[in-house]
Amino acid sequence: MSERYIVIHGHFYQPPRENPWIEETELQDSAAPYHDWNERIIAECYGPNSAARIVGASGGVIGILNNYAKISFNVGPTLLAWLERWAPSTYQKILEADRASMKERGGHGNAIAQAYNHVILPLATKRDAVTEIRWGIADFKRRFGRMPQGMWLPECAVDEGTLCLLCDEGIAFTVLGPKQARRFRSMSSSDWHHGIDPRRAYLCELPGGRSIVLFFYDAGVAHDIAFGQALADRDALVGRLLSAFGDAGTSPGAGPWLVNVATDGETFGHHRPFGDMVLAAAIERLEREHHATLTNYAQFLALNPPTHAVDLVTPSSWSCAHGLGRWRDDCGCVTNARLGWHQRWRRPLRDALDDLSERLAELFARCAAPLLASPWEARDAYIRVILDRSPGAVDSFLDEHSTRPLLEHERVIVLKLLEMQRHALLMYTSCGWFFGELSGPEGVQNLKYAARAIQLAREIDGTNLEASFRAALARAPSNILDGQRPMDGRRVLDQWVRPSVVNLGRVVAHYAISSLFEHYPRRGRIFCYLYEADDWARKSRGPTTLAIGRVRLSSEITREATHASFAALHFGGHDVRCAIMSLSDLPIYEDLKSDLLALFERRSIGDVVRAIDRHFAGRDYALSDLFLDERRKILRVLVADILARHHSQLFEAFEENRPLLRFLVEADTPVPGPLRAAADYALSMRQVELLAEARLGSSRFEAARSELVHLKEEARALGVSLDLTEAKRILEARILDEARSLSTSPRRETARALHSYLEMAEELGLAPNLWEVQNHYWTLALDGSRQPDLDVDLLFRLGCKLGFDEEGLEHALSVPGKLVPGVA
Repeated sequence: MSERYIVIHGHFYQPPRENPWIEETELQDSAAPYHDWNERIIAECYGPNSAARIVGASGGVIGILNNYAKISFNVGPTLLAWLERWAPSTYQKILEADRASMKERGGHGNAIAQAYNHVILPLATKRDAVTEIRWGIADFKRRFGRMPQGMWLPECAVDEGTLCLLCDEGIAFTVLGPKQARRFRSMSSSDWHHGIDPRRAYLCELPGGRSIVLFFYDAGVAHDIAFGQALADRDALVGRLLSAFGDAGTSPGAGPWLVNVATDGETFGHHRPFGDMVLAAAIERLEREHHATLTNYAQFLALNPPTHAVDLVTPSSWSCAHGLGRWRDDCGCVTNARLGWHQRWRRPLRDALDDLSERLAELFARCAAPLLASPWEARDAYIRVILDRSPGAVDSFLDEHSTRPLLEHERVIVLKLLEMQRHALLMYTSCGWFFGELSGPEGVQNLKYAARAIQLAREIDGTNLEASFRAALARAPSNILDGQRPMDGRRVLDQWVRPSVVNLGRVVAHYAISSLFEHYPRRGRIFCYLYEADDWARKSRGPTTLAIGRVRLSSEITREATHASFAALHFGGHDVRCAIMSLSDLPIYEDLKSDLLALFERRSIGDVVRAIDRHFAGRDYALSDLFLDERRKILRVLVADILARHHSQLFEAFEENRPLLRFLVEADTPVPGPLRAAADYALSMRQVELLAEARLGSSRFEAARSELVHLKEEARALGVSLDLTEAKRILEARILDEARSLSTSPRRETARALHSYLEMAEELGLAPNLWEVQNHYWTLALDGSRQPDLDVDLLFRLGCKLGFDEEGLEHALSVPGKLVPGVA
């Protein structure tokens, strides 16, 4: 091994964004064209870093590299849970990268753990900090199959107590910023030196004979990567990393020396577009030229035990010049704040949550004591349930921790108590204080967790914690005006949190209203709720539809259940009304059903409405009460239905005036808005129809393909803006299907089909997303498992069409598994 080492650490993290009542991330319009910000950052960063493109001088791809296999990294546990479910391919590549790095680096994996949900540990109670650390370790062990050697502290926030807790849980090292070091000394000397030299590991001695190793990243290089020009290209990054050695290692016997940088992992692709590609190219050059050894913290520590000790500035963090002020005070440290905004809301928000947390802890201890042998130990172990909510795993956990065999309603209480504590931890996620405004998405998310915990407390034993919480939030001033006066935390709670609150009745209403527009199987899942329909009937009369039914509903999280009946009316358009009630008596339900159906068939709709009012007490539900994704889905159906009714009229308007449109364009005369709208619609819809016909194997393929090209030319000539969204989706899906088939079962006809669809995309100017398609192709090109009839020439032409460099393809196809040397 050389005496010069480089560690590049990526802190990959997103705050949890799930609606606490349905355990799903709802649609976020600000992330468009993606569903939500997790999905967007997957596409821009997490996915690309698992298969980063290395390009040649021509700009074509000559290699694909899993960056996670080469850099040190941590991924937030809540983000990993999301990736496991919604981006399993990227998730598996992250796990594979750690396993590969263990083989390459002497049993030391690149991954390190993180405290569970990014709580500022020095500001947490000791009990909460212990749970956060234990949950982070348990999550890591379940996913990576080993004990973590290191742990990333959220915001690098540290004090002596936090480090002691890490030691007690078996963590060997963590990473901090250089300004967090007060002084250092050689362990063979008593002379202290102010500041820090980040080019080595340090031992931090702690009370009780404990100690932990600390690494301090190079702030200058990290800054240049995140905000400067170090990610401009491969050579800029390599040059900046090597420059940080200074004169270190230039003479025999010097060192060992370490250049280590740590930055948000999202820098590589999300904050800095194409940063993943620059990183991959830099890694390839570093490994090829051997100016330094690329490694991770654990391997460096195993090879080079610390020879120096360090004394810290505590409490401190990497993103606040005032210690921990950013998460409790109006200290001036802020991101994304408008000019003139204050952060005087930070301290009242923390005080409100601290008071709520204390009240929740008292309720938990009191109500759990008769049911759990050791309530706080059970909370620490509850990560098992969070990671595996299958009925058998949950029952095993409850049996292990209960004081006696529990009745079913007692199991519900215990699960609610533990969920209450989970949300009491989630409400401290650090992002809630990081940005400029209390009513921002991050602050609102923390308040949602608090509201869910308050709701669970009320359901457990009737305790009402909302009044005191609201009173405390009244002291948190927002920067947003409510009329002429600034809002406070109470108004934020009412405007942005209360509409999200869900109970079982609202989920029943969601099922009932949705069933007016789509068919539900008898059993199924609505987010984290299981339903079973005992009965369901739907009748239509003119524009009006009635749905009536009886359904059992239970929460997968707490096992709380209800048996409800419902009646839902769709009057046409977006006008919907739904009523529900708890009803387990079957004869009463049958009489109710018969009465409503008979009235619907024979009497006025007004009579039906009055009958529903008579039978169903309580509030009504409307389309606006549906969860956001389903609401948007149904509204799209309604809009599509309206457009379908006018489809022929729009087509006729376009066809009748086609010659006039051409003449107006040729005469350089503006086209009237209504005519342009008809042309936009008609040609866009015709494009989708032709794409449906242009499927390989269809007798209409060539004719439809030719018509598509003609349609594109006509649209350009008429100045029509084609809506390419659906056409692009259709063709992307076909291309990806063929690529997957080619990867799993290489056949000449599949390769030709893929090539034809790629040509069609070029002809139509659709520019499909080929990232996953390229991944499948590269796997095939490298593994040498081509069937005899899938000749190299065909693979070569297909690779060129997919954007691979010709030289790189020739090399890869002749020497499978090798990257091209000398990447430009």
